[in-house]
Amino acid sequence: EISAVMFQDNVQPDANDWKVFPYKMGSYALRAKPKNKELRKEFDDLKRMAIHRSELDAIVGHNNFMHLLGFEFDINGYHLISSGEDLSSVIPADCERISDIEYEALLKQPACKP
Repeated sequence: EISAVMFQDNVQPDANDWKVFPYKMGSYALRAKPKNKELRKEFDDLKRMAIHRSELDAIVGHNNFMHLLGFEFDINGYHLISSGEDLSSVIPADCERISDIEYEALLKQPACKP
């Protein structure tokens, strides 16, 4: 779920719409009642489009409660999912399966092997 955003190029957000998000430096959370009502609608639309962990578990684990998604995190603008095994799952159209070498290049450190 999207809780906060960061603005690029040192943009100062409108204090009528955004408040400082205390859990991540430089982040802002949308106010409950922002002055810009369209901004609230856009932010809520983004939240609805978010993919939840349970949905990813269903894709990878074929709805088997014992077969769940592995480790997941964000780095350099990519959302990485490491399962540690060869998956025969159908990969969503907006996702891409990458090799261990590509994974290591994104991390700039060796990938963990199970």
